[in-house]
Amino acid sequence: MKKFVITALLASVPAVTLANPIVTMPVPVPGSAAQNNLNTAASDNAAAGYSAGVEYFAGRAYQAAAQTAQGIANQDLAHARSLYSYDWRQAAGEARSVANQQTVLSQDQSSMSNQDQATEAAGYTNELNAVPGVQQANDSAVQSSVNSSAASSFGSITGQTGVQQGQVSMINDTSYIFAGAATQALMNGLTTDGYQSNIDAIDAAQMAAADAAAQDYAGAAYEAAVNSSMQAEADTDYAQNLAAAAVLASALDTAALTTALSDASQQLQQIQSLTGVVQGQNAGATSTAQAAQQTSAMTGVPQGQAATMVSTDTSYTHAADSQQNALNSVSQQNENDAWTAAQSWQVGLNAQYAQQAAQTIEQYDVSMERSASSVGSRSVWAQAAAIARTAADQQASIHHAQLSVQNAATLDENITNTSANAIAPTISSTLDSAASSAANSAAQNTLQQISIATGVAQ
Repeated sequence: MKKFVITALLASVPAVTLANPIVTMPVPVPGSAAQNNLNTAASDNAAAGYSAGVEYFAGRAYQAAAQTAQGIANQDLAHARSLYSYDWRQAAGEARSVANQQTVLSQDQSSMSNQDQATEAAGYTNELNAVPGVQQANDSAVQSSVNSSAASSFGSITGQTGVQQGQVSMINDTSYIFAGAATQALMNGLTTDGYQSNIDAIDAAQMAAADAAAQDYAGAAYEAAVNSSMQAEADTDYAQNLAAAAVLASALDTAALTTALSDASQQLQQIQSLTGVVQGQNAGATSTAQAAQQTSAMTGVPQGQAATMVSTDTSYTHAADSQQNALNSVSQQNENDAWTAAQSWQVGLNAQYAQQAAQTIEQYDVSMERSASSVGSRSVWAQAAAIARTAADQQASIHHAQLSVQNAATLDENITNTSANAIAPTISSTLDSAASSAANSAAQNTLQQISIATGVAQ
């Protein structure tokens, strides 16, 4: 853009002919090391986060399988104690062995998940630490390219015109970003707490389903209450996060304005030192009106415009309210569908693993029934197999029901996503049209007032 501005200015001075004062800006080449560090950290963060999530849910599923196997073992052991039966005791031991195996698998998944979470956290920290380096490298490369091109162009112009050239220094003051650090930290905490509350709510829902399957209705009622409490806590965190976002935006806006004014003042001072011409408004002016009055007194030319020229019509901002409400409704339904699909998937996965554990026990009991030498032993093993089969059927029923819920929620999630994508562009279009109409109306009103005040048609 600077290249064309300078060319236009020089073209307006016919007495001076320049051979080729403008030098093409070299392409900036930022340092690759900083970008490579950022890419590596981002990759570590994403990969470890995905692995930790998979391992976490697998661990919960193995835990649910262990609970189901232990429930079968408890029923077998109750028969063994009441009937003093060695076969029942052996059946209980096999079921307990399966439960222990599932517990070990759950603990292994939990350990791997913790390790990957640590790797994810380290990757996230490294990613944050790498960002300033990338930004600095890019800024330095661009600034170096700009300075090189500008110096060559200005040197050529100065040599051929005898007029000293120069430009103000680029100011890269981003300190205003830290104005919202405290609020951002609060939001991070609320997000983390809300995430954990959602996890706890899912755990409680799983425990409630498992207790209900084992006919432990008191336990199921307790876990349902915990699920409700955790969901309420997650909703509260979400609401507080929304409120904090507004505070953060306000703090950043205020700080950014202050920084922008400071940067502008510094640049005006640099222009003044280069040109010897006072820049900005007169000292002591604290408003646009005061600055205009001082300029009028100094130049003899009236400045400013009548107060009636200022339009206060902001009704156009509500032109898309109905569309925004529709988008909010669809987006909320989409979020609800995503939550329902995720929750039903987890409960269904737990039931699937529990079903497999019960089937393993059933297969063992059936094999023992076939190899038993006495009628009594065969009867015991047949009953033990029936207990395991009942547990497997219960878990299969839960799995199928949750799969149906998941599929329905996913289908509706896709539909609401399509609707949201269709509504969003219409909001922008409506607001643009309304704002354009309001601006045209305000401009016509202003021109009419200028015409009346000056006697010159506008």
